[in-house]
Amino acid sequence: TSEQIHDRSKGNAISKGLIMLQVAWFIMELITPVIYHLEITQLEIGTFAFAVLNFLTYVVWWNKPL
Repeated sequence: TSEQIHDRSKGNAISKGLIMLQVAWFIMELITPVIYHLEITQLEIGTFAFAVLNFLTYVVWWNKPL
């Protein structure tokens, strides 16, 4: 049943929220150099793309048990 699945889930709102906070912090750190017209490496751009997709995935899957 649904209750058994949620009971065995290892993720709760706190752990999911902390992950989303870390990803949002990283995204904000990458936006700052753009504002000040500083250079960004290709590694940062690639990581930024993965971070945005990770953030969107957590938003969409918020109620899915881990």
